[in-house]
Amino acid sequence: MITVGGIVIESVKKLKKTWKKDGHQYTSPDGKIIISIYGDVTIGNHSSIGSNSSIGDGSSIGSNSSIGYGSSIGNNCSIRNRSSIGSGSSIGDGSSIGNRSSIGDNSSIGNRSSIGDHSSIGNRSSIGNHSSIGDISSIGNDYELPVPPLWFSGPQYPIGYHSPGMIASGCIIKPVSWWLENIRRCAEEYHYSPEEIDEYEWRVKVLVDWMKRHELYKAKKEE
Repeated sequence: MITVGGIVIESVKKLKKTWKKDGHQYTSPDGKIIISIYGDVTIGNHSSIGSNSSIGDGSSIGSNSSIGYGSSIGNNCSIRNRSSIGSGSSIGDGSSIGNRSSIGDNSSIGNRSSIGDHSSIGNRSSIGNHSSIGDISSIGNDYELPVPPLWFSGPQYPIGYHSPGMIASGCIIKPVSWWLENIRRCAEEYHYSPEEIDEYEWRVKVLVDWMKRHELYKAKKEE
């Protein structure tokens, strides 16, 4: 079962058969709820879709997820299980939102972008096209990331931009200052070779320069 604008209905297939259709727009029998569905869409059990929202062709909404009032989900998107998209928000074509993640009200995620599992994007925030936000990440309200975050693949773990003032590698998420002070020790603990340690240190320095150039060097609370 799914819920659309407060109305419980068996499935998307049932909705398409019983609601009034006008192009890609469907109106509930009582005329109060309107939703736009383009092409082939999948909505998991116990998920809810707000009125005046739209879901693009080839997109899927996982189980126990919610799409807020007036939101837009693009084509070929994946909204995973137990995730939420706030009212008035938009998800660009080909983007994915991980399990148990949340996008706040009136926020936007660009085309072909990825938000990891257990992550949150605040209200009125904007993430650009081709961006990737890792697992267990948190970005606050009124935040804009206009450029794709920089990441490097590594001999053991990737390393890259996590959030303003923060760098992540594997499960380690630390401030820039911590990485500058501890990068060699950290790499040694993970048994990197001397050459790999030098490479790892170089990547951190490149990340720091990139973050400074895009005004992402300081955490919000430091500004």
